[in-house]
Amino acid sequence: LWKIPYFVFKQRSWLFAFALINAIVSFFSSLKYNFITVAIFLISIAITFTSSDSILLWLAVSTILITLFLVYIHRFVLVFRPSSLFQVYTKIFTGIREKGITLYALDEDIKSLPVERLSETQLTKWTGNLQVAVLYNRICLFVSRKLRDYQNNRLNFASYVFTLLLLIILTAVSFAAIYNGLYKINAEFFTYTSKPTFFTFFYYSFNHLFFNSIAELIPSSPISQSASMIESFFFLFLIVILISLLMSVKSQKYLEELDSVIKDIQRQGISMESFIKEEYKLNSIQDAIAELEKLKAGFIKFIYFLSRNMD
Repeated sequence: LWKIPYFVFKQRSWLFAFALINAIVSFFSSLKYNFITVAIFLISIAITFTSSDSILLWLAVSTILITLFLVYIHRFVLVFRPSSLFQVYTKIFTGIREKGITLYALDEDIKSLPVERLSETQLTKWTGNLQVAVLYNRICLFVSRKLRDYQNNRLNFASYVFTLLLLIILTAVSFAAIYNGLYKINAEFFTYTSKPTFFTFFYYSFNHLFFNSIAELIPSSPISQSASMIESFFFLFLIVILISLLMSVKSQKYLEELDSVIKDIQRQGISMESFIKEEYKLNSIQDAIAELEKLKAGFIKFIYFLSRNMD
């Protein structure tokens, strides 16, 4: 819980920090889907290793194939669906602005009095609420600026490449398990030079995924040959659809969605600045920061830090 944040802090890179935050938010936003898919996938693969019952093996092979197909469909749908990651950013800042009003708004009895006439308790309340309001303003503008830097660096392309590599590995492992299951159902589905192991099936699967063949293992029945053709179809699906969409349509859509979130967060920050001027009778956000410094607010150093890093 502390080593990862400390490691990120040592890198002194806000781009790296936002990339990591985005990855974590994306993972947890689809945690239920990931957990169910991985559980079904691993159970099916375990069956192909441990079971010798043909019915269970057919069920496991079919489940692996269906799960892999659903994963590809899910990735395809995500290209056209609004990013849940950006929705999380929007919900967080909007929720704080709407539901945290008691943290930054003044009570009526305090609002009507000048600062000089406030009691010690009222002044503490005034300072605390103003500090929260200024912090929200600074954080909004800080996050929007760093998200803009993140957008300009196009680090989303790295996530596309990582997704592509994961799909390639997943496909190779899935069909290795399928071939292993078919072999255990009937060894005559394949022609081989020596008794194949799971690594042999993985080696064949990985090579066949890129339209290569190996001498150690050859599909020799309509069933195993059909499985081999289906794997080739998945590779074409991966190349023709996923790469083109993820690298072109998705990248443009990604930038548009991120730009919308950045503008929304900026609006929240600017709106809070207007609120501070009206609520606290101050001329600018700089005046508010000056008042907090004069009153020795607890987060004044952090506020200055955010302000410096907004430029």
